[in-house]
Amino acid sequence: MENPRTTPWLITGGELRNDAPFFIPLGLIFGITQFIGYRHFNKASWGNDLVLEHIPFNTLLLLVIALWIAKWLTARFDIQWARRMIHHVSSRAVSFASVSATTMFGFTIVTALSGAYVHALVFLVFCMYLASLSEIAANPLWGHSKAYGAALAVVIMLPILFRFWEVGT
Repeated sequence: MENPRTTPWLITGGELRNDAPFFIPLGLIFGITQFIGYRHFNKASWGNDLVLEHIPFNTLLLLVIALWIAKWLTARFDIQWARRMIHHVSSRAVSFASVSATTMFGFTIVTALSGAYVHALVFLVFCMYLASLSEIAANPLWGHSKAYGAALAVVIMLPILFRFWEVGT
């Protein structure tokens, strides 16, 4: 067990900070494109299409599930090549999720500034979901960051909550 004083809050914090200067402005551009297209070009959804190209959502979910299974197997059986594979796939999943979260955050800023506060809140929650996927992919099976439990709760509970919200509306 690690010392709680040396346990980081987020393992992916550095990756998010490195991606933010490029991908948040890119998300801002996509948001501005969406705003202009929707307002002035017959409700065109150009910005939405652009931002969705930067979010490999199904790939991220599949990678996180595969990492959970692989990490569980390597915890039971000492397989060195599997540990190297887990490290490589984990770093790629963290990169995908970090780019997705920071791009979506830039898009969220424009949405909030345009006055669509409910949509901005939903997008912000989705940013949190993507960042949580990144944190889960970066951690070993039972976690080494302080935020692992919260990230796991977000990834498990948000789809359930949105499903109930969808049924209620």
